[in-house]
Amino acid sequence: EVDVLHRHDLRIAGALLLFGLFDMPMSVLEPGSNQGSIEVWLHQAYLGPHWLRHHRSPLVSPLRAPNLSQFPPCYLTVGCEDSLASQTLEMARRLCAADVPTTVSVVAGLDHAFHYVEHKLPTRVTPEMERMIQWLRWIAAPVQVTAALTNVR
Repeated sequence: EVDVLHRHDLRIAGALLLFGLFDMPMSVLEPGSNQGSIEVWLHQAYLGPHWLRHHRSPLVSPLRAPNLSQFPPCYLTVGCEDSLASQTLEMARRLCAADVPTTVSVVAGLDHAFHYVEHKLPTRVTPEMERMIQWLRWIAAPVQVTAALTNVR
């Protein structure tokens, strides 16, 4: 088994962060958030029966990470109707404050997990999907060039 968390030769070119839950405690405390028993069930399903013990861990709530400056370039996207939009904007703010190259896209008129309804709302969803793909191609290009040069030698 390979321990990818401690490999020093692994380079992550970028992170595509879709309508994220970046701070678990904020997800139930923030006005307009998804409060209620369904949110508790979600947290238990994700983190186990002792979920409150893990809530503030940077591995669960990356907004609480002390090392955001080590993040790769990030593309964050969220629908403006998503109850997690404020978390996406706060994550983007903190990444920028940590000097991480950050792109943010807030898509008008869409809610959480909007990419699942591309077939129903193609004029709204498809352009954002294309922007994400274009960003991924752009951010991965230097890695591909480096890999090609390494293989030539």
